[in-house]
Amino acid sequence: MDARPFGIDTGYFKSTFAEHHWAAMPPEVRFVLPCFGSGTWVEPDAAKYVAELEMRQKFWGPWFFPYAHQEPKILVAAWLKTPKSDHFPRAVDY
Repeated sequence: MDARPFGIDTGYFKSTFAEHHWAAMPPEVRFVLPCFGSGTWVEPDAAKYVAELEMRQKFWGPWFFPYAHQEPKILVAAWLKTPKSDHFPRAVDY
């Protein structure tokens, strides 16, 4: 058996917050890396995801996907609107 912590990112369960089936999350999942934005779009239900993950005692850390054709200043402003985790730093998937 692999003793390393097991985690998933939101690519594992692409859907809206309302459509997500939290009960289907495997019990061995210890952390989740949700995508809270891309480009200038910020996940409107990010706080709900955080509340659900913390209620389930899962570690979490947000990631953000910027677009090369958009100005970095605008991307950073959008990125900083996302929730900040105590568990992992904000990550950029570029």
